[in-house]
This record gives sequence, structure tokens and C-alpha cells, in this order.
Amino acid sequence: MTIRKTFTLAGIIAASSALALAPLLPAAAATDDVAWGSWGAVGPSSLSAETVTFTGTNFVNGTWAVTGAAGYEILDTTTAGEYFTAETPIGTAFSANGPDLGANFLKVTMPAGGQSTLTVTFDAAVPADQLGIAVSDIDTDHVSISGTDANDGALTGAQINGSATTQGFNFCAVTDPPSACGGDTDTPSLSTGATDVTATGTSAGTDGSSAWFRPNTTVKSLSFTFFNDDSGNTSSERVWLVQKYTPAPLPNTGVNGGLVAGIAGLSIALIAAGGLIVARRRA
Repeated sequence: MTIRKTFTLAGIIAASSALALAPLLPAAAATDDVAWGSWGAVGPSSLSAETVTFTGTNFVNGTWAVTGAAGYEILDTTTAGEYFTAETPIGTAFSANGPDLGANFLKVTMPAGGQSTLTVTFDAAVPADQLGIAVSDIDTDHVSISGTDANDGALTGAQINGSATTQGFNFCAVTDPPSACGGDTDTPSLSTGATDVTATGTSAGTDGSSAWFRPNTTVKSLSFTFFNDDSGNTSSERVWLVQKYTPAPLPNTGVNGGLVAGIAGLSIALIAAGGLIVARRRA
């Protein structure tokens, strides 16, 4: 009976110490949430407003419209064999969207020597640093991107670039390239204007030639103007959108090493005292 009482006392003290420490220990870190935009077509006309949606409660959906195009298509990454792996700059910053992840993208075709415009309007302003923008298949053409913020003010070119790094890249230049790649490694040249950014192709037939941006301010709308620099043939570019929600940092619990050590020492001392009491009872 005496030994049983000893273990009971130790158990109670240990449990009490654990309960005391529980509210002081930091909670598990919250994780980021990423969703690639899913382009949807609900009307037969290239002039009708369509949707772009992001699966999740922390993202902002939108609508889009294309004008002046020779046509557009919504293609999935698996069938088209075009996507961004985790090795690409945008795949590293957000996430890969292929292979076989069911993602899709918008292909906009420009008439020979002409231009097309894509406008994306979000249901509400997308928070700063949450939105990723990519354009691919930039070869015999170029694209200029502008936008507005939460207050309908024009974004600056620097704000559109935001925190993106290595902005010109080729999604074929990876260890395991998508099936549409033919070994091309060309990348577009980029320039930053007062209220827009421009990516220009440097070689024909480069499906993987891409540029990406991550605005560091709120975004309410985007406008893409595609220019076909080939007067003898149609040309096309692909547009991709992605959002990454980063939870607010967890509150500081105020835990410190000295406090934890003190409580642990107190527990040991109480257990030792309990053993001493039992020993005296045995005497």
C-alpha cells in the first residue's frame, strides 16, 4: 500500500505539471493554403464574361473577358502537357500545378500582327502578396500587364512585379520537363514601366518561355494586352493565376526557458518530498 501511494503522488504531480505547462507551450505553426485558378467558360462568345475560381475559403474569385482575340481555349495541364513544376520560380513560391493535378489555364490567340486583351476583375481586392500571375508561350509576341488596387488606383509596374524573383524563366528547363517541351530554354525579356510590366519573347516556338509576377499590394483587377509581333501568322499565350493564403502569425505565448525549467524543478522537488514522506512512514 505504501508503494502504491508513492506512485499515485508522483503521477498527480506529473499530471499537474503537464497541465501547468500546456498553456505556455507554443501551438503548432499554421500552414499556408494554395489554390491555382480554375478558368470556367459559361458562354459561347469570346466577348462574354467568364469565371476564374480558387478552391478554398480564403481566396478571392473573379470574372474575366477577352476582346479582340482570334479565339481562346481553356486547357488542362495533363492534356496539354504544360505546367509548372516545383523547380520553376512560381512553383517554388506557390506550388507545382502538374503533372496530373487537374489544373487548367487560359490560352488566348492573337490575330496575325494584331492584339488581344484579357481583363480579370476580382470579386474583392486580393490581399498583397497573395496573388501569383504567370504568362507562358511568350515567343513571337509580347504582353503588357496593368491593374488596379482596392481603391481603384492604378498599380505601378514595381507593385505588379512585387516580390517575384527570377521573373523570366522557361518551364521546360527542369529535371523532368512537361511533355509539351521540345528542349527549348529561351526566356523572355522583361521591362518595368510606370504603370505596367512587359514581357517580350526572344525566339519562336518556345512553349516554356514564361514570366511571373507577385504583386506586393492589393489587386482588384488586371489587364493583359497581348501583341502578336508576327504579321504572317496567328500567335497565342497562356495565362495562369494562383493564390497563396498565409495565416496571421500565432500569438506569442510568453513561454521562456527559465519558467519551464522552474516548473520542472518544482515537480522533481515535490516528487522527492513525496518519497521522503513515504520513507518516514516506513520507519
